[in-house]
Amino acid sequence: MKPRGYWPRYRSSSAEIQQAITHRQSTKRWRPDLPRSRQRQWWRRLGRMIRLVFGMSAQLTHREGFTRLIARNIIPVTQAIHHDNRHIHDPPYRIVALPGACCR
Repeated sequence: MKPRGYWPRYRSSSAEIQQAITHRQSTKRWRPDLPRSRQRQWWRRLGRMIRLVFGMSAQLTHREGFTRLIARNIIPVTQAIHHDNRHIHDPPYRIVALPGACCR
């Protein structure tokens, strides 16, 4: 089970990914606290998804594209080829806090 705010098959939260994209957009540098290769991968995948969904002529920044893809219920940094695998779905199970997880 993944905590709320995480996409399937991602070890970083969606908020952390969005912060990394925003940081790269505004400073032209990668965040020093996250692996650079992971951030580059998100950046490339986001650009690919923007071109795939909005077309090659879309004049969107990565930040705008991220927001618009989320609004369409699409994982912005996915590499999924199949249409069904790139959508954000509610999990078939309930998300609950584990006992003792907050007190460690």
